[in-house]
Amino acid sequence: MRIVTQIATVVICCSFMAVRALGQQTPYLEKTVSVRQSTLSYAELFKQLSTQTGVIFSYTNFDDSRKITVYYNRKPLRVVLNETLNEGNCTYKMKGKYVILTCKPVPKKVAESNEVIVNGYIYSAEDSTLMPQTSVYLKQYRQSAITNEYGYFSLSFPKSSDVLSISVAKENFEDTTVVILSKKRNTLVIYLQPKAPPVKITVDNEVVIDHQPKVDTVPLVKADTVPAQPFSFWERFKNRQSNLRNISDTFFTNYSFSFVPPISTNHLLAVNTVNRYSFNILAGFSHGVDVMEIGGIVNLDYGNVQYVQLAGIANVVSGNVKGFQAAGILNTVGGNSDGVQLAGIVNLTGGDVFNVQGAGIGNVVLGNVHGVQAAGIYNFNWKHTEGVQLAGIANYTRSFSGVQTAGIINTVWKKSTGFQVAGIMNAADSITGGQVAGITNVALYVKGIQLAGIINVAQRVDGTQLGFINVADTISGIPFGFLSFVRKGYHKIEFSTDENLLNTIGFRTGVNRFHNILTISTQLKPNNRIWSAGYGVGTTFKLSNRLNLDIDITGQQLQVAGNNNFDYNLLSKCYVGVEWQFARKISFAAGPTLNWLNSDIDGDDFQLIEEQLTVPSFYRHEGNSFVNQLWIGGKVAIRFL
Repeated sequence: MRIVTQIATVVICCSFMAVRALGQQTPYLEKTVSVRQSTLSYAELFKQLSTQTGVIFSYTNFDDSRKITVYYNRKPLRVVLNETLNEGNCTYKMKGKYVILTCKPVPKKVAESNEVIVNGYIYSAEDSTLMPQTSVYLKQYRQSAITNEYGYFSLSFPKSSDVLSISVAKENFEDTTVVILSKKRNTLVIYLQPKAPPVKITVDNEVVIDHQPKVDTVPLVKADTVPAQPFSFWERFKNRQSNLRNISDTFFTNYSFSFVPPISTNHLLAVNTVNRYSFNILAGFSHGVDVMEIGGIVNLDYGNVQYVQLAGIANVVSGNVKGFQAAGILNTVGGNSDGVQLAGIVNLTGGDVFNVQGAGIGNVVLGNVHGVQAAGIYNFNWKHTEGVQLAGIANYTRSFSGVQTAGIINTVWKKSTGFQVAGIMNAADSITGGQVAGITNVALYVKGIQLAGIINVAQRVDGTQLGFINVADTISGIPFGFLSFVRKGYHKIEFSTDENLLNTIGFRTGVNRFHNILTISTQLKPNNRIWSAGYGVGTTFKLSNRLNLDIDITGQQLQVAGNNNFDYNLLSKCYVGVEWQFARKISFAAGPTLNWLNSDIDGDDFQLIEEQLTVPSFYRHEGNSFVNQLWIGGKVAIRFL
C-alpha cells in the first residue's frame, strides 16, 4: 500500500509539472523563425515554419506553388504570417498548433473597412531584445496599447485621418513616432533607442556639470510639475501604470466622462490627460483637473486640481489642489491645498494648507498650515501652524502662531506664539502668549501667562503662572497658586515660636514677591494636647544685602489630640517682621503678630484651647455659635536655605 501511495504521489507531481510547463510554453505565434532564402514557394515556406515552430498548416483553395521573396531573421511567426499572407484575400486563425488558412476569391468591389489595424513588435535598438510594457498610442484618438511580454501590440484606429502617426514611448528610451501611410493592415517592427546618459563635464578640475545631450524631438506640452511625493501610494500607482511611466506627453481635453477606469472617453490615456471638466460615475483617473471634477466614489488625479473637486468617498490627488475639495470620507493631497478642504473622516495633505481644512475625525498635514484647521478628534501638523487650530481631542504641531484649542490636549513641539486652550493639557517647547488648561500646562519657556486648573510646569517663565500648583526653574514674574516651587526662587525651612509657645516648623516656597507657607505646630508643655496644621502666603521686600522685610498672612486649624471629631478653631495671624541673614543660607527673623481666633463655642475643644492660649485678648465677642478673639503677639524664627 505504501508503494502505491508513493507511485501515485510521483505521478501527480509529474503531471503538475507537465501542466505547468505547458502553461509557461511560448505561444506558437510568438516563436521566432528565420528564413534565409530570397525566393521560395509558399509550400517551402510553410515547411520551414512548421519545422522551426511545430505548427501544422491546413488550407484549401490556396496555391502553395506561388513564389514569394522573403528574408527574416529571428522574427515572430505572427509577423511572418501577417506579411506573407497580406497579399490576396487570405486570413488565418490558430487552433491549437494548427494554422488554418481561409482564402476567398477577390470580389469585384471590396467594401472598405472603417478601421486601420496596426500591430507589431517593439525591440531595443541596443541589443534587439523584445520590450514588454511599452506604450503605443495615437494622440488625436486617445487610443493606446501596452505591449505584452513578447513586445507585441495591436491597435485599431478610424480611417478618417489622412496621415496616421503612431507614437511609441518607453521609460529610459527615446520617444519615437511612426507615420502610417497605408490604410490597410500594417505590421510594424519598431526599434527604440536608449536615452543617452548625462555626461559630466569638469571645468578647472573643480566644477562638475551634468549635461544631458540634446535629442531632436518634437517639443511636448507639459502640465504643471507634480511635487515630490511624500506618500508611497503614488510610487506603487506609477509602477502599475505603464503609460504614466513611459509617456512624457500631457494631453488636454475639455470634457471627460468615465464609468470606471479604463472605461472612459480618454481610454488608457486617461492618466496622461488633463481635463477641464471631469465626470466620473464610479471612479476616474486623470493627470489633473482645470475647472471641476465630480466622482460618485473616487477621483484619482496624478497631477494638480483646481477650483472644484467633489467625491462620494475619496479624492486622491498627487499634486496641488486650489479651490474647493470635499469628500464623504477622505481627501489626500500630495502637494499643497489652497482653499477649502472638507472630509467626512480624514484630510491627508503632504504639502502646505492655506485657508480652511475641516474633517469629521482628523487632519494630517506634513507641511505648514496657514488658516483655520478644525477636526472632530485630532489635528496633526508636522511643521508650522499659523492661524486657528480646533480639535475635539488633540492638536499637534511643530511650531504655532495663533490660537490652538482642544478638548483634551494641545502639543507644540517647538515655538508657539499666541494662545493654547485645552480641556486637560497644553504642552509646548516655548510659548509667547498664554497657556490655558483645565488640568496642566507644560512648557520649557513661557513668555506671558500659564493658567491651569491644577498644575503649571515650565523651565523658564517671563510672566505669570496661575494654578493650584506651579513649578518652574526660573521665573521673572509671580507664580500665584496654592503651592509654587521655583528652583532658582525663594524657598526656606523655618523653625519658630510665638507668644503662646506654639512651636512651628514651616516651609516657605515661591518667589520673594509672593510665596506659599506650609506649617505644622505644637506646644512644648507638660500634658500638651494641642497641635495644628496651617497654610499661608507671604511677601518679602529687600531692604539691604542682608536685611529683608516680611509680611505674612497665615491660618492654622487648632486641634486637640485624641478628639476624632472636627471642631472649628481657626487661628489667623498677620505677621510683619525683619529677617537678618547673618550667615550663608542661615537667617534670623522676628516681628509682631496680630492674632485672630475664631472658635466654635459648642465644640469639645474650645475650653481646653482657651486655657492653653495664655495671652489675654484685647477684643472678645461671643455670638450664638462662635467666639472671636483678637490679641497682639510676636514671633521669632530661624531659617535655613
